[in-house]
Amino acid sequence: MLAGVISCYSMANNPVKVSLTHIPKVLDYDTPNAPYNKLIKKIKQQLTLDVDFQYMPSERGTRLLSQGKIDCIFPIIPGDYPRQEKTQFSAAVNGISLHLFALDNIYTTLPELNQKVVVHLRGYLFANYVYNFPEVTFFPTANQLNALKMLKSGRASAYLDYIPDVRFSLPQSAFKQLKFDLNKPVLKSSDRFECKASGKPLQFLQHAEAVIGKLKKSGELKELLGAYYAPI
Repeated sequence: MLAGVISCYSMANNPVKVSLTHIPKVLDYDTPNAPYNKLIKKIKQQLTLDVDFQYMPSERGTRLLSQGKIDCIFPIIPGDYPRQEKTQFSAAVNGISLHLFALDNIYTTLPELNQKVVVHLRGYLFANYVYNFPEVTFFPTANQLNALKMLKSGRASAYLDYIPDVRFSLPQSAFKQLKFDLNKPVLKSSDRFECKASGKPLQFLQHAEAVIGKLKKSGELKELLGAYYAPI
């Protein structure tokens, strides 16, 4: 009986574990003025739950949520992810679009790059979208500047990344070198929270949604995110 009481007490006092997907200069370590860092601060301010926020790559966060080892992830775009437990996505937080960036050509679809190398940030799965194109060779790299070097050296034909991420993270001089079609994204979606659909994780999700809803209604979300803000 005592063991059961201790177990229940432990479960009741476990914090909600939230994976924050590391995005350079957007949701970043020790960077309080990064746009999503400011949003997370707003969400934290009125929390009554005990929440443990942990930075990690997108791939790792998605895997741990699939295994039930964490409770929530942000940001994530909706996709068909395998999950051991039922999860729920929040309402859309910010618009996002996936593009192919190159130096000499404009690509708008992945099949155009069959039998070629497409570089992307390590740990990004793009909602498992890339698995639909086995004829394309996807190559992970540590950061956007390394991706640009691969394009310049001819080791890759294109770079796959999100807007506004790449526009926000790359130096303006580097971004201006890239060719892409803003009006023809490979994929158009939105950033959201995803949490287990019960108990304290669901309570956290509802809290985050309520905060974001108020920020949207007041116009503060646009002001908070600044250049990173993108309409849904």
